[in-house]
Amino acid sequence: MMCRAVTGQGAGVAAAVSLHEDATCAEVDIKKLQKEIIKQGVRIG
Repeated sequence: MMCRAVTGQGAGVAAAVSLHEDATCAEVDIKKLQKEIIKQGVRIG
């Protein structure tokens, strides 16, 4: 169940970043996205 929560959080962060940058989720820089997710305390990798 935890995996789904982390996936949902990642999707939410991607959506927020894409809105902030006026870009599609596919255009969001993955390193920037990962940095933000880690900043929120999520362990990835």
